[in-house]
Amino acid sequence: MNITCPHCSQTLELTPEVLIALQGQPNFACPACEGLMTVPAPPPSAPQRTGPRKSASTITTAQRGLNRNLLVLGVVTLVILGGVAVFLASKNGGNIFNIFQNVTNQIIHNSYFTQLIADGVTTEKDLEAIAEIRPYGGGFIGTSKEALSWNQAQELSKRTGASVLSIEDSGAGSKQELVDWLNNTLESQMGTTLWVQEDGQAKALDKREVLGVTALDNQRKVALHWKPNAGGMTSEPALTTKEQEIEIAPGVKMTFVWCPPGSLRRQKKNLFDEVEVVGTEITLTKGFWIGKYEVTQEQWAAVIGNNPSHFKGRTLPVETVDWNNANTFLKKVGKGFRLPTEAEWEYACRAGSLTKYCFGDDAAELADYAWYGDDNGQTHPVGQKKPNAWGIHDMHGNVWEWCQDWKGEDYWDVGYEGSRTDPSGPTSGSDRVNRGGGWNGDTTACQSAQRGWVPQAWFSMSYLGFRVAMSSAE
Repeated sequence: MNITCPHCSQTLELTPEVLIALQGQPNFACPACEGLMTVPAPPPSAPQRTGPRKSASTITTAQRGLNRNLLVLGVVTLVILGGVAVFLASKNGGNIFNIFQNVTNQIIHNSYFTQLIADGVTTEKDLEAIAEIRPYGGGFIGTSKEALSWNQAQELSKRTGASVLSIEDSGAGSKQELVDWLNNTLESQMGTTLWVQEDGQAKALDKREVLGVTALDNQRKVALHWKPNAGGMTSEPALTTKEQEIEIAPGVKMTFVWCPPGSLRRQKKNLFDEVEVVGTEITLTKGFWIGKYEVTQEQWAAVIGNNPSHFKGRTLPVETVDWNNANTFLKKVGKGFRLPTEAEWEYACRAGSLTKYCFGDDAAELADYAWYGDDNGQTHPVGQKKPNAWGIHDMHGNVWEWCQDWKGEDYWDVGYEGSRTDPSGPTSGSDRVNRGGGWNGDTTACQSAQRGWVPQAWFSMSYLGFRVAMSSAE
């Protein structure tokens, strides 16, 4: 008889001997998770043969001996099952999923996911959004229960400590082997297209074909990937980032990422200077919130009522706005919204890094994180490229972003206009700072230390937008 543990969903095979040995007990412990399970009734016994009856004393004696032997056999069997489970779990980093192949979405008793919950990376409620999950290549692959937009799919991946599945060659197998595995193992979930990614771009998997997408608002389930052996459980900052959503207009929300207090090592860089020199250390004594994405045209229109952008699209960043326009938006929303200071912007962009870009020094990897180099001659929907280590998107490329500061002349030598602690820039000037590079810029313009500056009151171009910051007290 096969029964399924209600706690961990593992399938257990109970032989008739074990069933008989367990009779008379209300419960027994699952050898996989040690949760209590109700002892099932044994199957109906076979019809008795006719023939001479044995005496009651002979039957009783025989039954006692048989029951005693079966009880011993049952106990030994359960001990062996438990020992095998513990041994295999220890051999696989505690991943009980590798013991039984009949795995469902009841994952919260698995040691890896239990640790994710304990670390605050995810919650039991968020994991309940997963329909099906299976072991793959030292990790796990699963799908969502509900159809989602691309942005919603990314949000779910973060909330569950996963990433959107990337269709790529890996140590577990080739792209084709991965696609074949999905169709064979998650066959029940492959009836419709799934959100996946390829080379850092949003894609749709239609059974065995990876398709490009033109609309990120389309609703489809998402394939998610957990990589325990890659150190993603606790060491990757993006998995432990604190986020919050704030409604800025009816039905329109903005997502913020928490930036904790810390220090920033300044590095000299300007638009015409290829030399990078380690400079002063700037300290931010207070944490702050910053927009996970650049402000979109949908968000702008919901607050201001128009759309000044040259390139039109609901999820495209708003652009062709000057510094004054951006502050009009912020004041109308209220809620303590403001532009980030230049120090806050670079601190959030670097996310702890000391390299040219948030991910390292190799410009060849920039395309995974940024729209740049005249990418199709226009802006692109926010959040399509990889985020930095704190989960913030598009800090490199797409549109330059306004900062609060006036441009300071002694910026490189003594920090941000003379102050090395919580600097806010000079009190006056002729130009306002913008950072990050744009869709039409090169790799140099997108570096973390790069700065630009233009007049605040009239300068508005199709490569200049902004994102929102908010003080910790808000």
